[in-house]
Amino acid sequence: MRPLLHQLSVCAFALASVTLPASAQEPTTLTGSVRSPAGVPVDAATIFIESLNLGVLSNPQGRFILIVPASRRVGDARVDLRASQIGRSSQVQTITLQPGTQVVDFVLADDPLLLEAIVVTGVGLNVERQKLGVTINSVTADEIALSQEVNLVSALAGKAPNVQVTSSSGDPGAGSYIRIRGANSLLGSNQPLFVVDGVPVDNSTTAIESTTAGTVLTNRAADINPNDIESIEILKGAAAAAIYGSRAANGVVMITTKRGRPGTSTIQYRSSFAWNEVTNLVPLQRTFGQGLVNPAAPNVNTSPNSPATWGPALPTGAVTYDHAGELYKTGLVSDQFLTWSGGNESTDYYLSVGRLDNDGTIVGPQKYERTTVRLRAGHAFRDDLRV
Repeated sequence: MRPLLHQLSVCAFALASVTLPASAQEPTTLTGSVRSPAGVPVDAATIFIESLNLGVLSNPQGRFILIVPASRRVGDARVDLRASQIGRSSQVQTITLQPGTQVVDFVLADDPLLLEAIVVTGVGLNVERQKLGVTINSVTADEIALSQEVNLVSALAGKAPNVQVTSSSGDPGAGSYIRIRGANSLLGSNQPLFVVDGVPVDNSTTAIESTTAGTVLTNRAADINPNDIESIEILKGAAAAAIYGSRAANGVVMITTKRGRPGTSTIQYRSSFAWNEVTNLVPLQRTFGQGLVNPAAPNVNTSPNSPATWGPALPTGAVTYDHAGELYKTGLVSDQFLTWSGGNESTDYYLSVGRLDNDGTIVGPQKYERTTVRLRAGHAFRDDLRV
């Protein structure tokens, strides 16, 4: 049965390779320069694609690199690429996103009428993006759901430029490490600060008992159920550190959870099941026995320094055992999620209960279980008082 499944997997991969060209999986790299009419490089100019919520800042030489993941590009889509900076007129160029590298240059003229007083806060998402001195990249709830990742941090991989996500292993519940725009410290942590509905959350990896029975440790942001998330904003810049202090030196991952909407109470139930199985095992050698022997004298064992690592040939009909296959099993992943939400003009509520069971594919104590209960509710006692 397993060889048949392996052959089908290989055939499916071959068909996919034929129908999908390699260039379709290649990201779009937008690069270029931002200069003044006199040819002076413009530092910290914002280059932003509003329709994709992707942006980057120019460096002191006026250069920029903006990578659009292939998953965010739908065909040869035409988008508006805007370059702007406070005190200068913005410039917009309409380009067609294609796999590979595209060069786009901007010239921003001075505009004294734009030198207005502007207040920037780390939470100020209502401020126009072109006025912010910080790059903001957005990830929607639909993108998180399509990733089918049980770990929130792993779900951010490939969803925003300049965001690197590394998983410690493939074990159930294994921790994931996130870093924005590279490392800033050789000794300290380079992970950004997580903020859930305005409350800072520690995403560090810690052990809560003396042993984990061979299971790798997880990161604490994995305790957040991805089904509860409404949107995610990824910030890095002076505006983020201005409100959260030194904790936001490596950036901020701002998470907004779902809340109730005015109208009739709604009950939703979501259930999913998946099976994981190891399809490619190391082939078992059934020709020679085990041990270090001297090729000139097969019946005389030599010291471990001998270059020969094979044993005598097995006789015809000798029974062999493939114990490697006994290490693995079919792992079941069950994800159940129930919500109750609603509200009116003065009150809103959102209650969710989730249960995740991930057995893993290795026989042994490596099961990852997560139970989440979340309540978000609010009531307006007056026009200027809401709890």
